[in-house]
Amino acid sequence: MGRKYQKRIVLKTVVLNFLSNQQPKFGQVDFSAGKIEENSAFSNLKQTKSESILVQNLKKYQSNGERKHEIASIEEDMYELYYQRKHYDVIIQAESLDEFSDIYERLAEIENKTGVRNPEMILPIKDKNSKIIKLKIRVKNLSDYKILLDWPLDSFKTGVNVFPVAHKYGVIIENIEQKIQINQKNADIIKLANRYNLFNIKRIHNHRNKPTRKVMAFCKTVSDLVFVLKNGIEFGQDNKKHLVLPNIKNYKICDECGGLNHQKKIVIKNKNA
Repeated sequence: MGRKYQKRIVLKTVVLNFLSNQQPKFGQVDFSAGKIEENSAFSNLKQTKSESILVQNLKKYQSNGERKHEIASIEEDMYELYYQRKHYDVIIQAESLDEFSDIYERLAEIENKTGVRNPEMILPIKDKNSKIIKLKIRVKNLSDYKILLDWPLDSFKTGVNVFPVAHKYGVIIENIEQKIQINQKNADIIKLANRYNLFNIKRIHNHRNKPTRKVMAFCKTVSDLVFVLKNGIEFGQDNKKHLVLPNIKNYKICDECGGLNHQKKIVIKNKNA
């Protein structure tokens, strides 16, 4: 399974949990409220049969006015605990990593210094210019990930620097006028990024490389993702409300073998050939 596909599965899990109202008490959402109010921000956006239930529910919820950002930074761990990922990555760097060239030596040192056993992956990364070696360590659960963020001073002899690998939670912001320049020098884009903790904000172009009215961005944390899905975003000098959707690509999965990019009839045809 590809890395991008895995990321989308994680994001889809977060959104489905969010919409199914299975969240902890501090973040519960009620989607039972039916219609979009006539004078709401999205009253001009008609609901069509082709729209998914997810899009319709997000429109309804985001049209009801902005709520406070309920989740303080100290409670981010609660969100991480509830919306757990498939895996967690950290990168470590140490002056003496090259002295632990054998995979078994690395495994033994990790277990001795942190207590983490059987990581999913230990990937050596060597910088071509500086020739500095780093290790990318992947673990399955949040508890092991938290442990790997804090190492003893004598780990790998000289101590290690730890760099957590952040997970990207992609969103699509709807109805941003094409004439607006999406770049880091635009004051409105800077304000948008700071207000909603977004990064890598880019305009989406169509197959003819023409700018669309959709903008892609990434949320820094799970709580930031949940917040913009609850509230939408306000953007521009007039603080106009814009719909926010999760950036999920719906892959078509083969009913016969579970693979991608082909249909069930192709597998059956190959079997009978």
